[in-house]
Amino acid sequence: RAWWTAGSTRVGPDGRFRIDLSPGPGARLTPEALRPTLRHELVHVLTAPVLVAAPAWMTEGLAAAIGRPMLPGEARGEGPAGPCPSDQEVQRPGSLDAMQGSYARAAACVIDALPDGLSTWRTLAWR
Repeated sequence: RAWWTAGSTRVGPDGRFRIDLSPGPGARLTPEALRPTLRHELVHVLTAPVLVAAPAWMTEGLAAAIGRPMLPGEARGEGPAGPCPSDQEVQRPGSLDAMQGSYARAAACVIDALPDGLSTWRTLAWR
C-alpha cells in the first residue's frame, strides 16, 4: 500500500475482510478524514460479493462516489473527464495526484453508468 493511502481493504485466507487504516507518516487520522475513509472501505466490503469480477474503475469508483459526499459546488453526473481509468491506473497510480485523478474519473464513470442513482449499483455487475 502506498504511503498516501488512508486505508485499504483486503480479504484474508479465512474469507474475512480486514480494513487497515493508515494516517500517513507523522499525521493523525482525524474524525473528518476517518468518516469518508471508513465509508469508502466499507463499500468495498459490502459490494465485493456482487462486484467480484468487476474492473477496478467500478469497484473504486463506487467506493469513491459513496465514500466522500459531494462538496458544495462540485459537479457530478456530467460524465467522466476522459475515459474510465484502466485497472493499472487505479491499482498502481504511482502518485497521490494520479490516484486522485483516476479515482475521480472512476467515480464519474460509475455515476455516468448509473443514471437512476447510486442505489442501483448492483446493475454494474451485469455490464
